[in-house]
Amino acid sequence: MKRKCGLTSSLAATNAVLGIVAYSLILYMIALGPASLESSSLMSPRLVLGLVIATSSISSVMLSIFIMKREVLKPIRNLASVMKTISTTNNLSLRVPGKYSGDVGKLVKAINELLDTTEAAYLDMLKARFEVENANKGKSLFIAKVSHELRTPIHGITGMLRILLKQETAPGKRQYIQMAQDSATSLLETINEILDFSKMQNGELSLESAGFSLRQTIRSTIEHIVPRFDEKPRLALCWDIQPDVPDQVIGDATRVRNILVNLLGNSFKFSEKGYVKLDVSSYTLTEGSGTGVRFSVSDTGIGISTGNLSTIFDPFTTADEGTARLYAGTGLGLAIVKQIAAQMGG
Repeated sequence: MKRKCGLTSSLAATNAVLGIVAYSLILYMIALGPASLESSSLMSPRLVLGLVIATSSISSVMLSIFIMKREVLKPIRNLASVMKTISTTNNLSLRVPGKYSGDVGKLVKAINELLDTTEAAYLDMLKARFEVENANKGKSLFIAKVSHELRTPIHGITGMLRILLKQETAPGKRQYIQMAQDSATSLLETINEILDFSKMQNGELSLESAGFSLRQTIRSTIEHIVPRFDEKPRLALCWDIQPDVPDQVIGDATRVRNILVNLLGNSFKFSEKGYVKLDVSSYTLTEGSGTGVRFSVSDTGIGISTGNLSTIFDPFTTADEGTARLYAGTGLGLAIVKQIAAQMGG
């Protein structure tokens, strides 16, 4: 920087000296008169004056270039370099270096102040995000602990109710016991959904990868759900497994069962008559590396409006408020299904 400032000062001094020389030559030519100017014995003062003026002009141009480079081009290059680095590294601590005068200095100062404000806002956002994540983590851990504590006594209640059903023969008492068991089972399913959602929020919803019989898993799931359809005599449960669907597959059998229970249970909840049908088919994966399994559940229930199709898989979401009041539920089942299916590559 000192070198450039010295060079600029030298050019300015040279330009000033040349200006003085040119002014002196003009006065000298005036003093000589026209006759002396035409004398061949002396070097033409006009030629000397021209050389001096040309040299002074060149010096002025060079001085202007150096001043422009120092006062305008350099800060613009620094500014462009800093902005490019920020855009590629997201390092908001960078600033435009150097101190400049005039409008360019005001521009550099304004940009540095803008970077100061942006960095402060970004740090505040990171701090707020960290606090929210910690709060959510604490909330999720609390929910998980409470859910685990509730599941143990509820399992005991449902077990005793099953024993009572086997021993009791009076139709009226059996109905009451069945209602109590259904309520306990519904409560257990709700707790399981909350626990799964808590794991999903924390990224802890893990999947196993082991071989299992797909048909056996579907069969056991159907056997688990069939008794619920006794509550609705006009509603039938149907299922169809295409012959080309492989039986031995690799994945998480428990999570496949969770998906089927949620989908079939959802159709059962919103259907009063007709049928709930499960179709199982196979398809070739897009990369051609194997075969995928597609589960499709259809029913003759109340249906879903087109406007709500994009939100039914969101957490705590139901088709509409009227439906939410009429049919109990947390609104977590389909959100969990979507998450599990996505983790399975679906």
